[in-house]
Amino acid sequence: MEYAKQENRIVITTETNFNERSFPICTHPGIIVLASRQRHEAVGAQIFQRFLLSGFRKHAKDSVTYLTDDRAIVRTHDGEDTYEISS
Repeated sequence: MEYAKQENRIVITTETNFNERSFPICTHPGIIVLASRQRHEAVGAQIFQRFLLSGFRKHAKDSVTYLTDDRAIVRTHDGEDTYEISS
């Protein structure tokens, strides 16, 4: 996380301990958690690709975003929004 802060980069992880409780929102450039129940790398890559192409990736800045199989749940200091990222 320190490197991400120094380089102004968003952290992408499958570790659910990278969340808004461990790293408060607006204290970092952003966290994207691949939170699919399916743990295969190809599935995670597909979900992430759909998110990148969905038009919602701009919301990942300064937030914690959880990507599930079909949606992005974005938590910011203003609250939570859910976006459908179906194929």
